[in-house]
Amino acid sequence: MYRSDFTAIFARRRLASAAVLTATAAAFLSGPASFGMTNARAASVGDSAAAQSEANLPGAEDSLPAVVFVHGMNDTAGAFTDMKKKFVEAGWPESDLFAWDFEGWRDSNQVNAMRFIDAVNNRFGTTRKVAVVAHSLGSIPTRLAIQLSGRPYSPESANHSFGNRIVSWTSLGGPNLGPGQKWYVELGLGLACGKGILRDLVTASTCELNDSGFMELLNRAPTPLPTDYEEIYSPDDGVVDNGVSRLPEAPNNRSLKIDGVTHGDLPRNSRVIDHVVTRVRKFKDGAQVRPDSAFPPCDMSATTVTHGELTYVTSFRGAVDPKATDVRVVVTNSAKKIVFDQSVTQSNGRWPLPVDGRMYAGDFLVKVIEKVNGASYEATQTVRA
Repeated sequence: MYRSDFTAIFARRRLASAAVLTATAAAFLSGPASFGMTNARAASVGDSAAAQSEANLPGAEDSLPAVVFVHGMNDTAGAFTDMKKKFVEAGWPESDLFAWDFEGWRDSNQVNAMRFIDAVNNRFGTTRKVAVVAHSLGSIPTRLAIQLSGRPYSPESANHSFGNRIVSWTSLGGPNLGPGQKWYVELGLGLACGKGILRDLVTASTCELNDSGFMELLNRAPTPLPTDYEEIYSPDDGVVDNGVSRLPEAPNNRSLKIDGVTHGDLPRNSRVIDHVVTRVRKFKDGAQVRPDSAFPPCDMSATTVTHGELTYVTSFRGAVDPKATDVRVVVTNSAKKIVFDQSVTQSNGRWPLPVDGRMYAGDFLVKVIEKVNGASYEATQTVRA
C-alpha cells in the first residue's frame, strides 16, 4: 500500500473519531446525564442580577446565618425554589436567602470560585456568617472558594477571611473526588479536554474534574476549619457515583445517605430539604465547629526557585489548628537525613518555615507536631519540591 493510501485512511479515521467525540460531547452538554442536570424549573424566586447587587442586607434575624444556594451544571437557581420556601417557613427572611445563578458554570472552577466570593460579598458584605448549600458541580467552586479565597488564585496568596465566615458547607451529590461517572471515561470525553477544536465541545469545569493536578490541589486539605462540612448522597443518584461524593471523614466532616433520590431531585426532595434546614439551623448565632480533638496538621507544601538548571527549596508551609500554641516541624530528605527540626510560629492556622541557604529540591518527609490545650497531635506528609 502506498503512503498516499495510508494518509487517506488515517484522515478518514481521524474525521470519524472527531465525529464520535463531537457527538458524545454534545450529548454530554445537552443529555440527561450531566452534573446537576434536570428539566429545570423556571427560576421564579427573584434571584436576578439586580438582587445580587443588593449589598450588605442585614436580614431580620442576624443570629441566623445567611444561606447561599448554588446549582449544578445545566441547571438554574430555580432548583432551590422549594428549599428556599422551607427556609422561610423556618424563620429566615427572604433577603437572607440567595440562590446564585452562575451562568458561567462552563468556565474554570477556579474562575467561578472567585466569582462566587464576589457574589456573596456583594450580597451580604464581608463580615456576615454564611451557610452554603451546593448541588452537584456547584460543590466544586464553592469549596474551592472556602479553601483559597485570595487573589490571585494560589495557596501562597490566599487570605482566609472568606472561608472563616462560612459556618457550614453542604454538598448534594457533588463530584468532590473526580468525575465519578463511568460513561465519562467510556465515551472518551476526557480525550477532548485541551485538544484543539475538540476542547470547545466539553467544559473547562468538567475537564478540571479529570485533571489530577487540579483535583490534588482541591483535595490537599479538603475540609479546613472552621467550616462544618457534610456530603449528602443517594444510592439512587444515577449520575454521580457515591464514592466520589464523600470526602474523608474528619471531626468537622461527615456524609449522609438518603435512599430513593435521583441526582436531579437532590435539591428538590422534601426529605433532603428538611434535613438541610435542620442542619443549617444548628449554626444559629454564628456557631462554628470546634472539634474536641485538634485540627490535624495538613496541607503541607514547599516553594522553590530555579537558577539555571538547578532548583532550590525556599520554604515549607502547612496548616494546623488555629489554637495551636506550639508547632514543631521536622523535615527529612530523601537520604533519610533530618535537615530541619525546629519550632515555627503559626498565624490563623498557617505556619511557614523559611529555608536559609541553598537546598536542592526533591522529595521530603515533613512531620508537624502541634500542641493544643496541652495535648499533642502530629501528622506526616511527603512533600515534592
